[in-house]
Amino acid sequence: MQQPVEFNESVSDALLSDIASTAAEAARAAGRIQLSCFRGDHLAAKKSARDVKLEVDRRCEEAIVRIIRDRFPGHGILAEEDGFRGGSEPWLWIVDPLDGTVNFFHGFPQFCSCVACFRQPENQPPPVDAIGLLAAAEVGAVYVPVFEEMYLGIRGCGATCNGDPVVCNGAHRLSESVVALSFGKTAEGMERMLHITGRLAPRVRKLRSWGCAGLDILQVAHGRLGALLYRGIHLWDIAAAGLILSEAGGHLQACSCNGGRWDMVASVPGLRDELMEVLGSSME
Repeated sequence: MQQPVEFNESVSDALLSDIASTAAEAARAAGRIQLSCFRGDHLAAKKSARDVKLEVDRRCEEAIVRIIRDRFPGHGILAEEDGFRGGSEPWLWIVDPLDGTVNFFHGFPQFCSCVACFRQPENQPPPVDAIGLLAAAEVGAVYVPVFEEMYLGIRGCGATCNGDPVVCNGAHRLSESVVALSFGKTAEGMERMLHITGRLAPRVRKLRSWGCAGLDILQVAHGRLGALLYRGIHLWDIAAAGLILSEAGGHLQACSCNGGRWDMVASVPGLRDELMEVLGSSME
């Protein structure tokens, strides 16, 4: 397992503040585009049996990348639509321009925009191990346009929603908790999650599946969800919200699996041990 990245120099407060304001501005710009198109006519760029890509995704990504490039032209960017674009400085932005695209397409209001910034010792693609990756996170911003909520997490400075602190408190027993999960897109992943559902359903208050990883992780950060399980998601699905959850005091475990995808378990502090006992090796 990759060890957390260590740096000899700390980030200046001024630079960190500029990165945070840029992340928030970029996420909010994407959110405005989403609201302007929500429940209207949107061109579907690509459809599959269990997924959809919209022209709105690309418009949101272009807006985010333009803002980042204007402020930090030497930084690298990893984005859902256009992939990895290197830079000359040891910083990497990870972008999900529209998290919850299928929800958006079908008119469900569970979607958001996610922008994160990571520091790396060299300009290179992100670490393949989540522990190494999340240790390098400096800023995460998630904007939920339907509720006009801006979430911001800054390494070592805590997490906020519209400027108010977010602290991860919640139930201490699964029997008192709502737990969310995603069934993924592959037959193998869905079969595994059905098995997990069978283990969890008798032990929790309710199970839910909303299909927006960034927004779901934020609900764990608030303690509204006791836990969250996703299988086979992308790095940009967890990068920004994962830091916000960590800064709020919650737990996130993630490991890479096939095809550059990730398995993830998030929880409030009081549920971690019981949850892992119930899951056993199900998420391995």
